[in-house]
Amino acid sequence: MPNVQGKYTIASLFSGAGFLDLSFRDSFEIIWANEFCRPAAESYVANIGNHIRVGDINDITTNEIPYADVFIGGPPCQDYSSSGKNRGECE
Repeated sequence: MPNVQGKYTIASLFSGAGFLDLSFRDSFEIIWANEFCRPAAESYVANIGNHIRVGDINDITTNEIPYADVFIGGPPCQDYSSSGKNRGECE
């Protein structure tokens, strides 16, 4: 259900620095996000908001994630993903 401002709410998983979230920000209210990599999460806070939870998604219970109308998930950044050929700062 849209909030009082008429925007649907979003919870963002694997948010990185928030580039995917930026594309939703004008039309949706981003209420929660998660990112494992602290430097990426710090960039997220500086550019999007302080609603991000830093840490392993496996350590977060469903009770910690607020209700959201839409869930989005960022694709892996290859340099920083364990499946990528390069090893990024958070590996």
